Formats: sequence, structure tokens, C-alpha cells
Amino acid sequence: MTVDLEQYTADAVTGIFTRGFSAQSERDKQVKLGASEIGGCPYCVGHTMAQKLPNPPKKRDADEFGYAAWIGTMCHYWLEHNLVLTDPRTGQPFESLREYKVTAGTISDYGTLNGNLDLYVEALRRTFDYKFPGKFSYDKVKLAIKKGQMALAAGRPLTKDMMPSSQYRYQQQMYAHGLIQLGYKVETCRIIFLPRHSNNLQDVLHWEEPYNPEMVEMAFNRAEQIWEIVKAGDLAELDSDPDCYTCDTYGR
Repeated sequence: MTVDLEQYTADAVTGIFTRGFSAQSERDKQVKLGASEIGGCPYCVGHTMAQKLPNPPKKRDADEFGYAAWIGTMCHYWLEHNLVLTDPRTGQPFESLREYKVTAGTISDYGTLNGNLDLYVEALRRTFDYKFPGKFSYDKVKLAIKKGQMALAAGRPLTKDMMPSSQYRYQQQMYAHGLIQLGYKVETCRIIFLPRHSNNLQDVLHWEEPYNPEMVEMAFNRAEQIWEIVKAGDLAELDSDPDCYTCDTYGR
């Protein structure tokens, strides 16, 4: 076969890679509310749920290809297939579930709430979720965790500003709840923040809290209330979180 190299200019080759990088996966095409979103900004939750309506609102630019999210997907893939966690007692790798699809429950008249759990290690009774924040998000989480550590050291209870975002925390509770429905034992949920901007392993942050069925119930109740508002055609009545990046950047 004769190849006409003149057709493959530098710009043409760049375009080939750009299209390959930005091609949607099946996961990207998901328009249904998932476990990763249920604790997020009320308007964003409602906007996602509204995609199920006969005449859904136009998808926002934030729903399209994102380079940072693409990097996160690649890192998730590497960890799924290459991360080795060794039990110090036996010297053998822990048995685990990786990228495991779970169903946390059902939202009335909407459907099931599903998600993909990054990692579960039964011997540790823990779920694990990886986050790959940029500097702004990382600094925000780091400050919150630091404030929480200081509060606990002083014997004070934690407040909302001393923890990672509700969206992150509720996501983990949903995964844990889904596993428990399948008969697995889960006591603790851990989030691991791996910063994209750092070259220092010491900058990796860890956050964990016990499985809390009350948080699960609150999340489902909230989602059902939002769904009722959306079905009534009142999406615009839902508030945006004050620090919602999507609403701030791409509008409502």
C-alpha cells in the first residue's frame, strides 16, 4: 500500500491524537445520576436528573470532554491493574475488588443509583476512592483536613469546613452501602487525594470516616426531594452551592 505522507501534516497528526484522546467511553456517555454526584450541588444534581425528562435541559459545557478528568481516568486504570497492596502479616497481596460496580439503592420513580467503587479490601473492612485534584481543590482539602486535626487535638467536634466536600463523603458512603447490601463487611470509608501538581509522595492526603447509614438515608431523601422539584418543572428553583465550580464556570 502506498502512503501519501503529504496527507499527514503535523496538524493532521495532532488532530488524530486529539480525537483519540477525547473520544467518549461508555462511562462518559452516562447521563443518569450516580453515586459520585448524589451529595453535590443541588442544582447540578437536579440538572443531571432532568436529563431523564422527555425534554431535558441542554447539557452544559462541563458535561463535555475535560482534560483533568481524562488524566484521572488514566490514573484510575493504572491503579486498578497495577497497584499491589501487600498484607504485612503474610507478605501476600490483599484480596480486593477493583472498579467494582455497586447499586446503592433506588430513588423512587427515578431508578437505581449505581457507581463504580475504586477499591475494596475485605481484610481491612474499608472502601477506597482515589481523587486527583488540581492545586486549588487540593489546597482546599488540605486546609479542611488540617483544621479538623487541630480541632480533634483540642477536643472539639468537627464541623463541615473541617472535612472534604459533602459530595466526596456521600459518594463513599453510597459505595459502602451498596457493598453491605451484597453481604460484604464495611466499617470505614477512605478517600486518597493524589495531587496532580506535586512530585512528592508526602503530599498525598488521606481522609477516612466510619460507614454511616444515616448519611445514606439523608442522601436518598435529598435526591428524592430534588427529583420531585425537577419533575414539577422547577429546576431553576434549586440553589447552587456557593463554591460550585460547574455553576460558576458554565452557568446554570
